[in-house]
Amino acid sequence: MAICSPRRLAEWLCLLILCTGCASPKTISAEHRSEVCNDAVRIEFISTWNQSIEAMRQLELEGVAQLEWTDEDGSHREQGDMQAWIDGDLRVSLRLTKFGDVVVWIGQDQRVAWMFDLLSDPTRLTIVSPKRSTLAGGLPLDPSVLRLLLGFEPLPDDAEVMFLSTGKRVTGNIGAAQFSMDVDDDGRPLLIKVAYGDRQVEARHRWTAGSVMPEPVGVARRCSRVVDLHHGEASMLKIQLSTILLLTNSQLEEQSVVFDALGRIRSHLGPAVVEDRR
Repeated sequence: MAICSPRRLAEWLCLLILCTGCASPKTISAEHRSEVCNDAVRIEFISTWNQSIEAMRQLELEGVAQLEWTDEDGSHREQGDMQAWIDGDLRVSLRLTKFGDVVVWIGQDQRVAWMFDLLSDPTRLTIVSPKRSTLAGGLPLDPSVLRLLLGFEPLPDDAEVMFLSTGKRVTGNIGAAQFSMDVDDDGRPLLIKVAYGDRQVEARHRWTAGSVMPEPVGVARRCSRVVDLHHGEASMLKIQLSTILLLTNSQLEEQSVVFDALGRIRSHLGPAVVEDRR
């Protein structure tokens, strides 16, 4: 068997080094590249977004939902028909029912956060301060945070907008909350992340499941039919919307009972235990 001469061996080694040095360098995935939009594009995007959700301040949502959470009593999972009411940045109320019977009713206003758990034994109403709410595993009940996650909140004028290969990313602050929102090329929200206090929550908008047009039609933008809200491993709310109703002040006032947790709702549901942790 022929043996390579030292000269031939040196040539092969040089060739190997050259080939290694010419290998294509690792590049950042196009999905992760970003470029800050110029001011004209940024202003136009924010203006278009805010106009599209301007009428979505007071809402009634209908559909089905699955709520999962972990607390000191263990893990819980409830699903049923859902109705939710959002009154701007002031108050929110979300009710789950099965066969017409309430199983979970949860909400928050500027004074209290509350939760009726009618499947526990004994049935229970828990009342806490909004600033320290860990109801349903820390489900985001702050109205402005919930609206932001659902894509109903106006963007601040100083929000930053960046181009991504898949659309745009918007970042900024609303009150005490920091947010990041990824949208596709049509401006539809895909992933919204919000950090407030010591919490980080996110919402994934699953457009492949279809969309819902708010009523009255033509006043606001289409919304994703399915939205998944996550607060780490502690809480998950999966919503499948069937109807989004835009309410006037008078229409919301007619349904004001849905926010009266400590009065008419408590009287109607009659929980066996009332735990006030404020």
